[in-house]
Amino acid sequence: MGNRSVIPAYPVVSDAIKTLFEDVGIGRKNVEASAREAVEKINIGINEIQKP
Repeated sequence: MGNRSVIPAYPVVSDAIKTLFEDVGIGRKNVEASAREAVEKINIGINEIQKP
């Protein structure tokens, strides 16, 4: 078995981090801007999960 987290937000966090690394590493985007975008995606995802 893998070491994947079982938290509900895992897919959102994983996708945001993957995109962050691709944008910075491959796309040569600004690190700070890309990190802000990743944090925003993660926060939106967590808020969606927490809605009743």
